[in-house]
Amino acid sequence: MKRKLSWHFYAVSLIVLNIAMTVYAFITKDMEYSLEISDLQAMRNAEISAEMEWDDNSFDELKEYWYDAMLNSLIPINHSKPAPYGVGTRISGGSVKDFTKKTGHTYNYNESESYEGKILSVSVYKEYGNLRIEMKWVNAD
Repeated sequence: MKRKLSWHFYAVSLIVLNIAMTVYAFITKDMEYSLEISDLQAMRNAEISAEMEWDDNSFDELKEYWYDAMLNSLIPINHSKPAPYGVGTRISGGSVKDFTKKTGHTYNYNESESYEGKILSVSVYKEYGNLRIEMKWVNAD
């Protein structure tokens, strides 16, 4: 004899499924937030390294570097690229607004773009006597 499942079973199953999906979404967003903060902090560290380079060597021409996150330093562009350190994925973690609010620094970082396997290319030059720093995420390969 076949037993029919009660509507209670389906209602409880639906509630449990909703809870599981909500927890998964929360954990995923929280993890992505951490990954994006890591990328933004790499950008901040690259900017600080460029500012330190400016203080040490006042130069007029454009200088281009790779930023090496493991060494926390700039490497001339004619040297080999460092290991990739970009980790943000296409999932939006909501980190940019929070990072800007906490640090006061704004960077060209798109939360819906993947930065996995990328590194920072940093261009430093003087414009009207002021330091200009431009950063761009590029593939490490």
